[in-house]
Amino acid sequence: MSLPAKLHICAAPQSVGEKWKLIGRQFAHDEMGVMMTPSSYSMVVIIYPDGVVQPSAEIRALENKLMAAAPAATVNVTAVAQQLQQVSVSGPAAKGKGKGKGKGKASAPAPALASVPPSSGGGNEDLARFPRRPAYGTTGASVVVWANFFELSFGRLPQLMQYNAQVTKIGRIVRQDAGSKGKEILKLPYTSMLGPDAPADTSTAPEVKGPLLRKVLRYVLTERLINIPAASELKSKIITLAPLPGWLGNPPVLDDVEFEGSVFRVQFDGPVVLPLDGLQHWLRTMRDERDINDSFFPKFPDVVDAVGILLGHAPRMATPGTTTVGSSRFFTTDMPAERTSLGNGFLETVRGYFQSVRPATGRLLLNVNVTHGIFREAGRLPDILRRAGRPTVRLHNMLKNMRVGVDIPGVGRQDYSMGGLARRSDNMRGRGRRNSGGSGHSGSSVDDVLHVRQDFARPREVEFRYSAGSNPIAGLKDNSMVTVYDYFQKKYHVQLMDIPVINLGKRDNPRYYPAEWCTLLPGQPVKARLSASESAAMILFACRTPVENARSITGLARQVLQLDGGGSGGSELFRQFGLTVANRMVAVDARVLDSPRIQYAKKDPVRVAKGSWNLNGQRVVQAGRPSSRDVPWTYVHLLKFGTQSADSGDIARAVGEFGRFLRNNLGVPVRERPIPLQRHEYNTQADPLDGEAAVQHALQGLQQLKPADRPRVVLFVLPGNADKDLYASIKLQGDTVFGVHTVCVIGKKLTKTRPGNNFGGFDPQYFANVGLKFNLKLGGVNHRLSDDVKDLGLLSEGKTMVVGYDVIHPTNLGLGGSSASSSGDAAATLPSQVGLVASIDRHLAQWPAVCWEQRGRQEMVSAQLTAAMRSRLILWREHNKALPQKILVYRDGVSEGQFAQVLDVELPLIRAAAKDLYPANAPQPAVSIIVSVKRHHTRFFPTQSGHDTGNISCGTIVDRGVTLQRYWDFYLTAHTAIKGTARPAHYTVLYDEIFRPKFPGNGQAAVNALETLTHNMCYMFNRATKAVSVCPPAYYADLVCTRARLYQARDFDRILASQAGGASDTASQISGSTALTTIGALPRVHANIENDMFYV
Repeated sequence: MSLPAKLHICAAPQSVGEKWKLIGRQFAHDEMGVMMTPSSYSMVVIIYPDGVVQPSAEIRALENKLMAAAPAATVNVTAVAQQLQQVSVSGPAAKGKGKGKGKGKASAPAPALASVPPSSGGGNEDLARFPRRPAYGTTGASVVVWANFFELSFGRLPQLMQYNAQVTKIGRIVRQDAGSKGKEILKLPYTSMLGPDAPADTSTAPEVKGPLLRKVLRYVLTERLINIPAASELKSKIITLAPLPGWLGNPPVLDDVEFEGSVFRVQFDGPVVLPLDGLQHWLRTMRDERDINDSFFPKFPDVVDAVGILLGHAPRMATPGTTTVGSSRFFTTDMPAERTSLGNGFLETVRGYFQSVRPATGRLLLNVNVTHGIFREAGRLPDILRRAGRPTVRLHNMLKNMRVGVDIPGVGRQDYSMGGLARRSDNMRGRGRRNSGGSGHSGSSVDDVLHVRQDFARPREVEFRYSAGSNPIAGLKDNSMVTVYDYFQKKYHVQLMDIPVINLGKRDNPRYYPAEWCTLLPGQPVKARLSASESAAMILFACRTPVENARSITGLARQVLQLDGGGSGGSELFRQFGLTVANRMVAVDARVLDSPRIQYAKKDPVRVAKGSWNLNGQRVVQAGRPSSRDVPWTYVHLLKFGTQSADSGDIARAVGEFGRFLRNNLGVPVRERPIPLQRHEYNTQADPLDGEAAVQHALQGLQQLKPADRPRVVLFVLPGNADKDLYASIKLQGDTVFGVHTVCVIGKKLTKTRPGNNFGGFDPQYFANVGLKFNLKLGGVNHRLSDDVKDLGLLSEGKTMVVGYDVIHPTNLGLGGSSASSSGDAAATLPSQVGLVASIDRHLAQWPAVCWEQRGRQEMVSAQLTAAMRSRLILWREHNKALPQKILVYRDGVSEGQFAQVLDVELPLIRAAAKDLYPANAPQPAVSIIVSVKRHHTRFFPTQSGHDTGNISCGTIVDRGVTLQRYWDFYLTAHTAIKGTARPAHYTVLYDEIFRPKFPGNGQAAVNALETLTHNMCYMFNRATKAVSVCPPAYYADLVCTRARLYQARDFDRILASQAGGASDTASQISGSTALTTIGALPRVHANIENDMFYV
């Protein structure tokens, strides 16, 4: 037998190995050469088949998954037979010296940047993949900024060990007889299948998850593993300094954990030794001896995760007072100044703090940022119901799964999870079973004959068949129908309030209690789809000055996160692990890039100040397409019953002046007057279907006009900001049914006056902003960069197509449940939307788009990416008479853990599109892929005063100090943040065949070219007169995704309403079994406008 081409060995905990084992069987079945060998550490061995030099995408994806989760070693296959047992999993620590080479005094010293040979298009895959940073950038004025990071240091390098804890419930504690206070005994409900006399079999015991798991692990850490330095994220991982003591057995296990009346078994799988010294060595030298090809990303994720668990342990254990959401967000629930009501009576937003360990060149850093979450308001339930007003399905869903403290006379307070309010449907399931406890708490029972008169019924409106059992209640007749009101009045001698009854059971097994006995417990997060007013209230609370946020990060955040010790033993734990958190944010070197000059039709460039400029007196560079002239357009005024709107006469006059302004002042090639219609005005009612009918009638009327007079653009004048249904209907019908561009404006804004002008007293600035959309939809160019060659660099050659694409997922759709699992699992059955845009000219003004849907929560783009890219290449060829020589991709919204998947899954799909179109004997296009991420927690603050808003200057770029020298990435704040703290965009080069070959040498030219190009493109968002926060390819792609989601808005809302019992005010939990069958296919954009910027 010949030796395999390559061998990888990985070590991982058994619990993770079990998941990998399933993958391994699948590949083995496909005869792809994957062999899984479990052991105490679940060794995983991947062997490529004989003669295979380049593994398939499936094998590479599996390899990336394994390498990201466990240490790995690449060994010489010729020595496998003799040395398999001696293979070192972690690899020896190599000695090396690093020397700083970046400018500035604030950053940590960086190793010298290695010289990397440039790659060519379609050339050396290994050099293009995760390219090394060629150099640090040098353009721009040097400044120093604060970054919201604290440096971490270990007094020594301890040996970290990780165990995976699995908790199962193996029994419960019961009395010998009901009412007895005698000896407690253990009852094991999970018996062996061998017979009643066989020992109890706990292998089938259910695994504990969720809040109960966190409680049990917290109890074990504090009460059973006493004097053992340990930290946990209270889900599965336990980090220790040494192996667990021998008295726990081998493997370590606790099988007698008694907690809250039950008995649990806690098994610790491991330990896995985590090479903290290996991580520190890599941070100093940027050399990983375990990965000699340096092809895997991220590095040492298990070690970084362990340090994060250590830092989050103290605040996670600090309950009550601190609530943990996810793995990294911590909220204080006992400080009134840190929370505010959202105005609906049952939701509030709470200010908290995010923390995450981040590796940087030469050091480990702790990223700390202010964050905000949505929580249910705590307090007495009657007060919550009173503030909420009329009970609704939305309120019912908000209360589902909520933890309440119930004060029961004679028993005391007990905590329960709510099923919501009483519903008519409560008595429609569970027939033939008996309900335990019924309305009361004692041992009495109710038959399943229930009658709930209406939704959200009150005590006198819910009745059940009462069965006295062994403890009859005086005044209640056995086997009679009894109301909840009478039951509690007779049993507890209380008069219940006339407010909705609370169900502390389930829909098919209800247990009713009076609301006045219930108190909503604090610190309960919820994933909620907020209304417009609620969103506004949250934004108002969250929007704070940079100074306020910086003070919180360096002050209250350290208290909540216990970075200085105190609380739940944070200081002692840090001492035991030798960990110290610096008390000041790090200062890093930055540079401020110059703004490019903006050009309109006039010869002289406009003045750019602080990232924005004035459109006053300017005309667009290109009026629509070259063939555009006297384009017909019209308007439709929609009124809504019960809302205030602008006067119809004012609307007509404003529209007339708007048309004159577009043609004569802005230069948009439209007719001066709108095309007259039989009907310009429609009165709609509150029902959104009436609004939809009005839109349909208006657009159908256009088809009756002569083709020469048929409008290309329709201006819809809406009654207010909050009518999302009406807006969605306009875009759906205009884009996909009738093939006409639509622009929506608010009547009051259109008729806003600004005296002293020649436009009927209306606001020309508002006219201009709306007019920019008109011109883009008609194929025009609003503005360009004055010096294309200087400001756009290689793009000015006109041979590079720039692409942006993004995926959005169904999130925050449900209000039932307090965690992601309650609504997130159901949302995964709903589709995600993909949007892709691509430039067609060297001015980067026009970005036609394509969109499609794919399986929900799937971030990697489906195989349809090939067809989408192929269509963009064809469109480029139509406009430029040749295919592009280069393709520059800005991929939006990918997490670091998915970087390798972009290269393994999406890059081949892009290559396949080019292969279909380019001649076989011609060079394939060079490709570069840059990931742009906006949703991160890195923030920068100026170290000197003089900034109007307290933010850093627009154009600030950071590529050192908080980055890794090994990887090519940078943070760019291109825009000026008027309110709040500016959030930079984070760009990472995943693949490069363009910049380094174009700019050979020491690498500085390539780095400066990419940074300058990305910055200057932020001034090319042709819908605005200011620089935007993320470059247009990514920005436009996000807009396309949002538009695609809008096309399916009615389907989503219909599912949400049907799952909540048909109410229109709900956003309930979604049923995964029906969602996919009820969501219609994503409508296709009409052929009339599919190659236009219909989405702006």
